[in-house]
Amino acid sequence: MAAENFEHGTVINFGNRYIWRLEIRGFSAESPLIKTFIDGISSTWKLYLERKKFYVKLISANISDTQFTVSISTNDFSISGEISTKESNKYHYLGDTPFLRALPMEVMFEISVKYKDEKVIFEEVLPISKIKKDLAKLLTDEKFSDVTLVGRGGMQFRAHKNILSARSEVFAAMFDNEFLENKANSVSIDDIDGEVLQEMLNYIYTEEIVSKELAADLYVAADKYALVDLQSLCESILTQTMDISSVADILLLAERTSNERLKRNALQFISKNIVAVMETASWKRLQALDHNL
Repeated sequence: MAAENFEHGTVINFGNRYIWRLEIRGFSAESPLIKTFIDGISSTWKLYLERKKFYVKLISANISDTQFTVSISTNDFSISGEISTKESNKYHYLGDTPFLRALPMEVMFEISVKYKDEKVIFEEVLPISKIKKDLAKLLTDEKFSDVTLVGRGGMQFRAHKNILSARSEVFAAMFDNEFLENKANSVSIDDIDGEVLQEMLNYIYTEEIVSKELAADLYVAADKYALVDLQSLCESILTQTMDISSVADILLLAERTSNERLKRNALQFISKNIVAVMETASWKRLQALDHNL
């Protein structure tokens, strides 16, 4: 269809009815854009007349799955058809008009919605993970435990070799070889206080820590047992809570565990507060333990 040669006419809107007025100077006509809004659906259309044949084209619609019923009528004839949004931007032949008058004519275009996809929005039910709660219960109940960890001071904690091995490559190596601990089903950890050991076990089972006050000691324990995520968590806590009284101890801790990032943060803090830091007990402790540092 050579649209540039078409007569366009005018369109007047009456609700869901549209009057296309034509002079019919030639044999072809193309309507201006017809924009509709019916049942919450916006759509755009064009009508075509080509040598007595009527066509309709759906240009666009704001709902992807919709069926329209359209009809075209004059004083002499009426034709109708159905068009889906899946068939948009195509010419749809509706029928022929018996004859064209050599006078101005009016074409009535009517549109209704036969079907539209009513999306049902279901309430989404997301499962709540209980694994942390269940593992915490497993730790406290000591059910199926097969190893005892003994901290400094004699505090004992029952645990599970498979869980410890899955979480720590150090424990995995210990239980996978002919270590005394593996045979005796008991591990003595004389360099970690009982409350710190309890906190470390809690993290191994649940990835949560209860006491941030133990972050420095827990950092050391995490370093020993290659618990990288726990070590990073403790480092973050130490950095966020760093103050005048604790920064020298944190610097020493960073030096002994070769943590350059934590060391830089501590040195930066000290450089901005050097006078106040030098008056603290932790600074004097640092001088006694590592004067070169």
